[in-house]
Amino acid sequence: MTLYLKFALLMIATTLLTSCETLNDPAFWDSLSASMNPPSYASSSQPTHYASHSLFEGAKIIASDGQFLGIATSNKFDAKSILNEYGKYGGQYSATSIFNEYGKYGGSYSAKSPFNNFASSPPKIITKNGKWAYLTTNRSKSPSVSPEKVIADITK
Repeated sequence: MTLYLKFALLMIATTLLTSCETLNDPAFWDSLSASMNPPSYASSSQPTHYASHSLFEGAKIIASDGQFLGIATSNKFDAKSILNEYGKYGGQYSATSIFNEYGKYGGSYSAKSPFNNFASSPPKIITKNGKWAYLTTNRSKSPSVSPEKVIADITK
């Protein structure tokens, strides 16, 4: 039972024992509901961005076939981070990770890998302000940025 629920039950029981008139007082209910609201910091759903000055912090990586490949973020605990080595998008064995050397989206031989110098269909990286580039080591693709530069940018 949460602390707020215990407090509410205690307040109601106390009120019933002392005076039934209190239950009809709107001020009582206002103060009770106000005390049950969690602090504002506890309800924040915004992730913490450790390198908010970074150009690529929070950028999405999308494969040429539309598959979401994660977010460029320095927060290694973010489930969508490409730097979360235990996650779906950063793990070396995950099918949706650019770091899976033998996967569809990683390694130096896949046409969809950002690490293939000759990739015909590398993923795109889309920044928060909507600008995009190919995420690739293939210098013939334009506009492009290498995965190494993105990682250096978000971890500086």
